[in-house]
Amino acid sequence: MDVIQTESMCNISPSAIEQIKTWLETCEREHDGCKQQWGIQPSEIGPPFRLIDIGSSTDADVHLTYSSDKPRNLKYITLSHRWTDDTRKTQLIKTEEGAFFSRMPVRDWPPLFQDAVSIARLLHIQYVWIDSLCIVQDSDEDKAVQLQLMDKIYANGAVNLAAVEASTGSSGLRAYRKPLELVPCILSRRVSTSDTSLQYFLCWRPDDFINSVDRSPLHRRGWVFQERLLSKRTVHFGRQLYWECASLRASEAFPTGTDYPGHFVDKFAQDLKVQLQSEMEARHKHDAAIELHKLWCSIVRFYSDTQLSFASDRVVAIGGIANSLIIRYGLSNDDYVAGIWKPCLPEQLLWGKDEETFPKDEHKEAFNYAPSWSWASCEGRTSF
Repeated sequence: MDVIQTESMCNISPSAIEQIKTWLETCEREHDGCKQQWGIQPSEIGPPFRLIDIGSSTDADVHLTYSSDKPRNLKYITLSHRWTDDTRKTQLIKTEEGAFFSRMPVRDWPPLFQDAVSIARLLHIQYVWIDSLCIVQDSDEDKAVQLQLMDKIYANGAVNLAAVEASTGSSGLRAYRKPLELVPCILSRRVSTSDTSLQYFLCWRPDDFINSVDRSPLHRRGWVFQERLLSKRTVHFGRQLYWECASLRASEAFPTGTDYPGHFVDKFAQDLKVQLQSEMEARHKHDAAIELHKLWCSIVRFYSDTQLSFASDRVVAIGGIANSLIIRYGLSNDDYVAGIWKPCLPEQLLWGKDEETFPKDEHKEAFNYAPSWSWASCEGRTSF
């Protein structure tokens, strides 16, 4: 287990950026499971989606562009964040769309978005995708079209930046820390009074990834759940950086891996990511339906325990994962209705809500955005 004792007071430092580059290059070169292409390349998606072109230099004008105008091997980063009052002030709206294709007022953006641009430049990646700036927020028509592309957008991004520490848009991805509180402590002692050789002991928090990433406020958000699973690679920006892909979970302190033999870790996100991104083997239709049901049960169990600002988003916010499964299992759009899969319909209807998470307010208005036979018709953690 390799250990790094960082001395940086900030999680965005030259050494941290170099570590991201190392993770990214290693993943692209060595992780076979992360090399799988999700069917459609950015330049082949129709209709196209918008990207923020940040230019090739720090003083270049930033403006919107279309994915269809770019080469097939287009490289871009995506951003996962919590919507706040600060980020809501920075949106793409109909009246500004034309002007944004010429120039975007980066200096007026919250630090969160500015940090994303800065990191993309340091990684030498010219394009960035941010939901509030790449989807017209006052156009239901544009939202309907672009939301259908979520699986392609996140799955084909080079890396996703997740703001797990940022509570507001003004917080940004940047976090200041005391290195001694983060780095593992290495202790030593003599083997015996007559032996000069030393024994070394490593003291650290084995549940650091769970507490800092899995249990962060960001990953309690319903929309972010699918962003995390669909992205091939994610860098979580907390008090230290955390790397997550289908093949590796790591941190600044443990750059080659945070998991070790003999220590049980509930890697639910990584396990689901592996299943979604692994190559589909040919199998009998019945066996494929059973596999789909088991996978969907796991996805819904974790997703239904997240939070959404609007009940109407309950089915929509998981639509990207559903689209990826339609492609994976060779299904049609008609095979998926209101969060339920027709190929395994009897099993899919056997769902229930965990009592401790089910709303106890008798006057609470029921969800009217899914039929009563769907798990999405009411809130609370779902089990099948």
